[in-house]
Amino acid sequence: MRWPRGLAIGVVLLLIGLTSAQTPEIDTHFQEASETILCDCGCHPQSVDACSCGRAAEMRGEMREMAGGGMTGDEIIEHYVELNGDQIRIAPVATGFNLIPWLLPLVLLLGSGSILIVVIRKMQRRTVATPSGPQQEVLALPDEDDPYMKRLRDAVKDAE
Repeated sequence: MRWPRGLAIGVVLLLIGLTSAQTPEIDTHFQEASETILCDCGCHPQSVDACSCGRAAEMRGEMREMAGGGMTGDEIIEHYVELNGDQIRIAPVATGFNLIPWLLPLVLLLGSGSILIVVIRKMQRRTVATPSGPQQEVLALPDEDDPYMKRLRDAVKDAE
């Protein structure tokens, strides 16, 4: 009688160990799906994980059941995408036409930066090429034989 009782305890302990070992994996798959899928309640766009409405709680229960049934996070996500389309994702997948929202900010930033650099360089060239303000004439020095210069020199010498 002792042997079957020990066997039963061993089987129960083995089952408890297996279910507790699967729980972190199930939680990981559930968490991945619930953070990637939008709640379809319509009140405000949030992930199923962050939304506090009744529909989000219902969706979390469905996702946990799917994860407990052996589905991975990607499989759960694909299930919801098949039901609701790609707009159920929080962020678009970066493939094909969906690359535009990912790359457009970078392209705009680089383009506007390039235009700004070109404009600044043109402004600097214009500033150097054409000085602002009234232009002064350069006067030539009078010759040594100029009679007016001789009189001026003589007047300066007499004043000293």
